[in-house]
Amino acid sequence: MTSEEREALARNRFFLLSAMRFGSVIFVMMGIANIGGRLFPNAAPYLGYGFLLIGALDFFLIPILLKKSWAKQDANKG
Repeated sequence: MTSEEREALARNRFFLLSAMRFGSVIFVMMGIANIGGRLFPNAAPYLGYGFLLIGALDFFLIPILLKKSWAKQDANKG
């Protein structure tokens, strides 16, 4: 793999991680808004707790899982 290919791969992985974390923060904010009764007031607060939990788990677990997956892919490439 050339240095340009490695750089492109790292850039793509960085953007994917950033997008995943941004989405997770959106879920957390939706959860907080729902718990406060501002978003989907008929479903508050249980839907909000779900959003909050999903967002927090995604924020902390998805990068770890992606790193493990990428390490396997890199090991298989040689």
